[in-house]
Amino acid sequence: MRIYLVTGNRHKLEEVKEIAKITLGKLAEKLEIEALNLEVEEKPGHSIEVFFLNSYLKAKAGFEKTGSITLGDDSGLVIPALENFPGGLSSRILKELSWEKRNEAISAMVAKLPQHLRKAFFHCSATVFISKSEFATFSGRLYGILSPQPKGDKGFGYDPIFIPEGYEETLAQLGPEVKNAISHRSRAFQSLFEYLKPLIECESREISQRGD
Repeated sequence: MRIYLVTGNRHKLEEVKEIAKITLGKLAEKLEIEALNLEVEEKPGHSIEVFFLNSYLKAKAGFEKTGSITLGDDSGLVIPALENFPGGLSSRILKELSWEKRNEAISAMVAKLPQHLRKAFFHCSATVFISKSEFATFSGRLYGILSPQPKGDKGFGYDPIFIPEGYEETLAQLGPEVKNAISHRSRAFQSLFEYLKPLIECESREISQRGD
């Protein structure tokens, strides 16, 4: 079964493929996930609802483009002590800067906060469009604390400044194997792939019966 993920981010595509393997096991071999790089007019804002709306808009646009099952997601870093900044603007804020400089800028803000106010979480909303009338959205969160300085080089985005609950290292230090098991994106997409599982199994049986 071929499905599409609306993204131009190869790191995200690889993450989602790994999450599919974790969730579906051998059944993931029946699933081919391709990136679909579309310009979708996203809605800016700090509110959590923006993540849901943007994931919906991406998946809907992808389905309208391909006529096939399409996934879309939106995620970001939320810092309650900074009025949920950067929130829905996570991938859009300070776009003129490299991710390294963005992380340094946010770390500088965080360094001014007392320890108990450095709490933050990643939120991900993931939407799947199966048909014009059937779609579903799933969400996942990863709670933690922000590092006053970036650490690690095994991640992307805000991974170098985020220390998950129960760990002492940032996501960029822990690496993709740990991240794909615990992340906000993993939690959202695991639920999404569980939702798709009966459909994948059904198509797989039909192909076997036809002898394709």
